[in-house]
Amino acid sequence: YATPIERASALVRAAEIAERGGALEDARRLLADAVTEDRRHPAAAEALARVEEARGDVRSAIDALVIAAEAARFSPRKAALLHHAARLAEASLSDDTLALALLTRALDVDPHRADTLEHAIALKRARGEEIPEAWLRSHASVDEAPASADLSMRKAEIHLSAGEPERALEVLEALLRESPGHAQALRACVDAELARGRPERAMEHAKALLEASTKDEDVLFAHITLGRLLDTHRGDLAASAAHYRMAVALAPRDGALRGRLATLKARLGDRSAGDDLRAALEDLGRAIERRPDRRDGWRALVETLAGCGFVAPAATVEGVAMALGTMPHRPLSHALGPLHPELVARVAPRTLTPATRVFFEAAAPILEGLAPFRLERWSATPLDPAHPVAKALAPLADEGLEVLVSARIPRACVPVDSTGRSILFGHELVERFDVDALRFLAASAQAIGVAKLAPVLQLNRQDLTRCLGAVFVALELDVPGYEAHREGPFVEAARRWIGTPDEALGRAALALAQDPSFEVAALVDATTRLGHRAALGRVGDGKAALEALQTLYDVGAEDGRARVEATRAIPAAWDLVLFSMSPACIDLRRRAGASR
Repeated sequence: YATPIERASALVRAAEIAERGGALEDARRLLADAVTEDRRHPAAAEALARVEEARGDVRSAIDALVIAAEAARFSPRKAALLHHAARLAEASLSDDTLALALLTRALDVDPHRADTLEHAIALKRARGEEIPEAWLRSHASVDEAPASADLSMRKAEIHLSAGEPERALEVLEALLRESPGHAQALRACVDAELARGRPERAMEHAKALLEASTKDEDVLFAHITLGRLLDTHRGDLAASAAHYRMAVALAPRDGALRGRLATLKARLGDRSAGDDLRAALEDLGRAIERRPDRRDGWRALVETLAGCGFVAPAATVEGVAMALGTMPHRPLSHALGPLHPELVARVAPRTLTPATRVFFEAAAPILEGLAPFRLERWSATPLDPAHPVAKALAPLADEGLEVLVSARIPRACVPVDSTGRSILFGHELVERFDVDALRFLAASAQAIGVAKLAPVLQLNRQDLTRCLGAVFVALELDVPGYEAHREGPFVEAARRWIGTPDEALGRAALALAQDPSFEVAALVDATTRLGHRAALGRVGDGKAALEALQTLYDVGAEDGRARVEATRAIPAAWDLVLFSMSPACIDLRRRAGASR
C-alpha cells in the first residue's frame, strides 16, 4: 500500500482476524504498528485500547484511548474516549490524579457532557478540592433543562406516527430553541425531515447530532444517516464510506454495517472490500444462527452479497446454510424484495412478483454456495429464436416466459445432494417459489406440452411431471370451498378455473390429466387420501401416512389400469413422506427402516 492510512487499515484488518482467533498478542503487535503508521487512523487506536484492556494492560489501554481521542473527528467522541480512560484509571489503577486530569481534558473538549461533569465534580469533592465555577454552571444548566422536554418528544412522536411531519417539526424546533443540542429531538428531526422528503435538512440535523450528542448510540445513528444519505442523495461514495468506517468502529460486530461498508468499497474499487465482506458474512452468519426467524439479518446478508457482486463461499456461510432449513415463509424471497428494481421494466407484472423475480436473479447463486446443498448449474444461454421450442414459446413471450428462460431458470429447480440425487420435491418447490411463477410454469406446460417444455428447462420429463403435480395440488388448496371429488382435486380444480383469469392453468391441468403417460392424476388421487397437508410434506401422523400408502394399492381394485397408475405413483408419494422434516415423518422413517 502506498499511503500510511492504507497500510494502517491493512494492519487493523489483520489484527481483527487475530483477535477473532484469540491471538491477542499478535493483534496487539499489529495494532501498535498501525498506530505507528498513522496516529490519526479512525479505528486503530480504539482497537488497540480494546485489545490492551482485554490483555489486562490498563496503562497501555489508557495511552491508546488518549491517542484515539486525539484522532477522533468529533468532540462528543473525543470526550467519550477520555471519560472511558478516566474510568479505567480510577477503577483499575486507583489513580485519582490521572482520572481527574483525563476528565478535565474531556470537559475542555465537551463542557456540557452530563455524566462527565457529574464524575468530575464527585471526584473533586472526594479529594476536597475546589470545583471550578464553569463546571458548576454547566452542571446547573443541564439540571435546569425544561421539564416539558419529555412531553414535547411525546407530542412529536404522535405527530410522526400520524403522518404529520410538519407539525412534529414545529414541536421539535421549539424544543431545540429551549434546549439546544437535545439528542432525542435531533434524531426525531432527522426522521421528520426524511418523511417530508428533505434529505439535505436531515443531514444538517445529523451533523448537529454529531456535535451535540454524548452517547455512542446517537453518534452511531448520525454516522449511519449521513453515510446512507451521502450515498443515495448526493452520490458521494467516498464521504459515505468515511461515515460508515466511523460507524463500524463504534459497532465492530454489526455485520450489516460492515456489509454496507464492503458494498461502498466495492463500488469505489477499494482492494480491501473483500476483507470487509468476509468479516460481514461471518458476523451475519453468526447472527442468523442465533435468530434464524429474524428477517433483518437475512436482508442484510443478501443486500451485502448483491451489493458487492460476490457469491458466498460455502465455508464462510456454513451456519447460514444450517439456518436456511428452519426459516418459515420463504424468507429469502421476502428478504430479496427491495433489490434489483431495474428488472421491473423487463418482466410483465402478471408474470413474476418482485420477490420471485429477485429470487431467480439473486437467491439461487447464494444458495448454490451454501453447504450442504447446492443448486444445479443454471443455463444462461437464451434459446435460438429459430429453435422449434422457441417458436412454440413465441405466443407466451409477452407474458414473460422468454425472460424466464433467458434469466437462467434452474436446470432442475431442485438442489441435489453429494450423490447427485434430487432432494427438493414439489411440495418444497411450492414453498420456495412464488405462486405467480408456478402458475406461469403450468400455463407454459399447457401451451407446448410437457415433452417440449422439459428440454427448455433442461429437466427430464419425470422431474417436471412431479413438480407440476405438486404445483397443481398446492394451488388447488387455495381454492375456497374445496371438497374432495371422486376424480380428484386435480381435475375438479381445473374445471373450476375455466372461464377465470386462471383459465390457462385450468386447461393445462385438463390437458395433462388426459395424457396417459402423465403420472400426476394418480399422484393427486394419492394426496386426496394422504390429506391436503400430507401432499405438501406436512404429514401429521406417521401411522396415517403408512395407511394411506397401503390404500394406494387398493385404489385400482376396480380398474386394472388405475391400479397400475396408482402403483407407479407410490414412489412419488413415498418421496413426499421420505423427505419431509416433520417429527412424525422422521419417526415413520425410523420405524420403516431404509427400505423403500
